[in-house]
Amino acid sequence: MSEERTGALLEQWLALAGRGGDFIASLQAFISPVTRIYLQNGTMGDGSAVGVQMAAANLLFVELDLQVDHACVLSDRIAMQVSLTGRGLPVYQERMSDGARMRSFGLVVLRANEHEQFTDVWPYLNPGAAITFPLAPGALDVPVPEGIGGTGTPAQVQALFEAWTVALEQGDLVAAVRAVADLECVVLATNGAVGDIEMFEEHCAVMEAAYADLAMEVEGVVIGPDRVYVQLLLSGRHVGRLGPWEATGRDLRFRGAIMMRVGANGRAVEVWPCFSPGFPLIFPTEYD
Repeated sequence: MSEERTGALLEQWLALAGRGGDFIASLQAFISPVTRIYLQNGTMGDGSAVGVQMAAANLLFVELDLQVDHACVLSDRIAMQVSLTGRGLPVYQERMSDGARMRSFGLVVLRANEHEQFTDVWPYLNPGAAITFPLAPGALDVPVPEGIGGTGTPAQVQALFEAWTVALEQGDLVAAVRAVADLECVVLATNGAVGDIEMFEEHCAVMEAAYADLAMEVEGVVIGPDRVYVQLLLSGRHVGRLGPWEATGRDLRFRGAIMMRVGANGRAVEVWPCFSPGFPLIFPTEYD
């Protein structure tokens, strides 16, 4: 399809979601019987799979709202940055460090076909991320900054991604982000906090403490005019405590993604890391 047709498909979906008030339920109108949903617990499901996970989220949160903050539209796929807000029910509030409020930043990647259907869906949505990555008091009072560092060019985006890939081969995820990040880079974390690279490093340390021999592979890449979305599949043995979950000793997988927006200086000025290390514990499964 052309970018125009893909963009029109996105507009139809968002219009239906706006009328129905349910972002995920409206997706059912645009998927095929063989659509693949790449779930955050490391498995793959059909079109009903995301609905099951969002239904679970609705059991813990009220007034759950999803807003699209940015959409990158290409000829065969869409990458979106979204924010979720809501209030935790009492069973969830006792595990939150910022009261009943919830804010979460997430990514959604979709592949479209010539029949104007979404054939592959990667939902990196984790409204309960504050359980895994606890919030500091007052963290949600920090507003989301706008217009950080100007806008880079497509050539700068490609160069940044290539530099990030080289750095990842030589080190870990944090080192790779540091290698391409601006000194004033802002991080919008999965748990709704706004911070810097040090905050991202703390979250990665949480995952590494819980999962021994944490490894990752790149599942996909979406390169837009001023940002890149990298889709990752992570795996390791669950040997350490993760939020409320004790070590299981199992070899587990979970998905994550990271968006890096490139500024006018060619460096990453904004990073959205979206990881769900707790999903294989909330939704346990046997892997093929």
